[in-house]
Amino acid sequence: MPVSTKTLTFVGFVLMPRVNTPELTELHSDLAASDVVTLTVAFVPPGADTFSKVYPVAWKVLPISGKKSFGPFTWNDNFGGSRVEVNPNNQTATSDEYEPVTLHQTTNMLLDNTSHPPAYHFSEPETSQDPTTAAVVNRTGKVVNIGSGYITGSDPNSEFHTALIWTPVLDGNTVDVSYTPVLTIWANLPGVTESQLIPQLPNVKPLWQGDITKTWGTNQLFTLSRKEGQLVVDGPKIFPGLSAAPNQGAGSKADVQYPTINYTAELAFATPLLAYEGAAAIAKQLIWNYYPVKVTHKATGGTQVRLELGLPVPLSCDDAERDTLNAIERLPSTYGKAFITSHSGAALLLTEDWGFEKWTEINPASRQWFDATAINVAGGNGAFDGTNGDAFAKAGAIENGKGVNGSAEAATVPNGNGQVVAAVEAAAPVEPETKYRSVRRAGGGRRPALPLGA
Repeated sequence: MPVSTKTLTFVGFVLMPRVNTPELTELHSDLAASDVVTLTVAFVPPGADTFSKVYPVAWKVLPISGKKSFGPFTWNDNFGGSRVEVNPNNQTATSDEYEPVTLHQTTNMLLDNTSHPPAYHFSEPETSQDPTTAAVVNRTGKVVNIGSGYITGSDPNSEFHTALIWTPVLDGNTVDVSYTPVLTIWANLPGVTESQLIPQLPNVKPLWQGDITKTWGTNQLFTLSRKEGQLVVDGPKIFPGLSAAPNQGAGSKADVQYPTINYTAELAFATPLLAYEGAAAIAKQLIWNYYPVKVTHKATGGTQVRLELGLPVPLSCDDAERDTLNAIERLPSTYGKAFITSHSGAALLLTEDWGFEKWTEINPASRQWFDATAINVAGGNGAFDGTNGDAFAKAGAIENGKGVNGSAEAATVPNGNGQVVAAVEAAAPVEPETKYRSVRRAGGGRRPALPLGA
């Protein structure tokens, strides 16, 4: 099973996910200098045992004031199990011995009483009968605490990061250490320090919570701010249908057909040198997030750059634009910032064996811009998608002075009151769903098609 790594950054803070892939997440703080907030970050898996048999451990505790960034912090799904000592005075957890263990494996925690002092160790992991768990079995003859977490490297001295603690674990009992990494961020938890067990907090609502394996790519950005006086953390978009290995590019819902989509942005820089260096830096950030990228400099020594992205499933044009803006914000120089002067999107409708492709434009004011699943991949137009086809047919007939069927007779339509009237009388505003989709010039009609060769 491939190891996935994510990096998270908060403005005020960054988390990096899974091991083999570089992932950068940043947390930015937009607070005033006098506004002091402490964020506590932990993994809180769903389930009835949480806060009764398994306890989250404070992963990061970040005191924040003013505008600053934290991170990056790296998380990965290179799971492991550990023996944990818990300080009874302050509930701080320390992992001692640990063993990497993957899904479909089991390992035994053992105690060697012949050594002085007695030594804990783990058996070599073996294939288990359950492909959905990474199991650690307590075979020490004692009651122990078992930690569930991740390992940052592949050598024997790699650091083990405890995310959860199972306590108490009786002799002979089994713990599944392959937890669901639901990242949870709270503000101002009193007395909580890093590596401390977090008690149940029924009256404290987290600022942000989400399964980070359901976020796209390796660079995750979190922003802490106040909106109308309330603390808010804006984090990455969660895709419920995304697979557990988003860095492998496989994450579609089994029952949803996603179209091939391209996103294009026209960028403007202050100087030709900044255009050259800035476009390369933006492209690098987006490539890390698995976008196929094409950069076109519109003139030698110019300041205008066209950025074209192929969208990985299940991203929309809006997602691509947000990632582009985040990449621009990460440019090191203020003078190197780019401005998006225009944007567009297109979806592939069909491909013929002889090389012909038919694309349709995606209107930035349509639902399809924000939701890739709303695009009709079987045909139609990304802006209209076949919606209100009758209304547009009637409008076209009115403008051309013809009936709906192309005859010279005036068009007639029902007026909704059981009467049939001229289409001009029945003309009414287009339904709200289409009000941003198209603007037809008054009295415009379509131009007749020119014969081939004209």
